[in-house]
Amino acid sequence: MNKQEQDSRIKQVLTDKANGINENAVSFRKIQAAIYEKEQNEMKQGKFSFKNKKKAMIASFCCIALLSGSLIAGTIAKSWIGHGDHRYQTFPTAQKVQKDLGFVPNYVESLPGGFEFVFGGKDESSLVDEQGKSIVDTKGMSLCYAQPGSKDMLTLGVEQIPQQYMTYDHMQVLENTYKGYTFYFDEQMYKFVPADYVLTEEDKNAQAAGTLEISYGSDEVTIEQIQSIWWNDGDIRYYIMGSDFGFTSDEMVEMAQAVIDAN
Repeated sequence: MNKQEQDSRIKQVLTDKANGINENAVSFRKIQAAIYEKEQNEMKQGKFSFKNKKKAMIASFCCIALLSGSLIAGTIAKSWIGHGDHRYQTFPTAQKVQKDLGFVPNYVESLPGGFEFVFGGKDESSLVDEQGKSIVDTKGMSLCYAQPGSKDMLTLGVEQIPQQYMTYDHMQVLENTYKGYTFYFDEQMYKFVPADYVLTEEDKNAQAAGTLEISYGSDEVTIEQIQSIWWNDGDIRYYIMGSDFGFTSDEMVEMAQAVIDAN
């Protein structure tokens, strides 16, 4: 599959999923779009790494689970193909997770800050070569949480993946560790703009400084702050991600600790 065909398929998938999106998934659809735009820019500049693409795929998995759809994300020679569902309309039992994933990660029904489980689903992805042959397959799940009365979602994502495919590039390594785990904190401002939006000088300067990412395709101009914390337990990688919550790194560490202590 050449780059033009990959871009066409990605565009069609995003368009199809946007037609049926619900309000709860809007923020994570924007994350997915922002990540795609960033990776496309990096490819044009010769900075692209398929390891970074994998991080992007994981970050977008909650959106995939919410929409019960698929995403195809390509590199020049390799592609990550991912899909998910929202089979967990009630909090899943360990037996159910074991059956679905083949392993039982740490996971919780609630997170510090009053976040309660809403729904979630199983995720799968494969790294394939240009002939479509699988190089590595992964399984995981995304669980989404909200505070009572709020439509804003927080996501706990889990994935079983060989450690050589894990990357925490450009993330802040937190000094405090917990029970031997190292935490990585990421915080980035995203500006979502219409396709015909003309960048201002302020936009260009912030983009050049690395303090702002620009993503095209939204109906109106909005700015969101995406925050996440990442860690891994052997070949199981975890992340907690939210949009515009304004969490401190300490607050996100507290959430990660709650997950680590779950089992």
